[in-house]
Amino acid sequence: MNNDPKFIKLVTVSDRVKYDLITSMFEEDKIPYIVKDDEAGSIMRIIGGSSIYGATIYVPDFIYEKARNLVADAFEGIKFDNYEPEEEI
Repeated sequence: MNNDPKFIKLVTVSDRVKYDLITSMFEEDKIPYIVKDDEAGSIMRIIGGSSIYGATIYVPDFIYEKARNLVADAFEGIKFDNYEPEEEI
């Protein structure tokens, strides 16, 4: 039996400030997350320290609601990615 959590898509951000604030909030609240850069974003992040392509943030399914509420409270009107089972990583 695999006890690894399923990570599901929470939000995609292209703004470096939002990205930094969200990941900082998650680290402070000990919420695990994974970031996948969009397009060539990982190369851009390595070379220039940021990416114009954006990044998608994934969180474990067991803490999804807490993470979503934390982000929603910090950023009024932020658009969340809709969770689809095939979007698990």
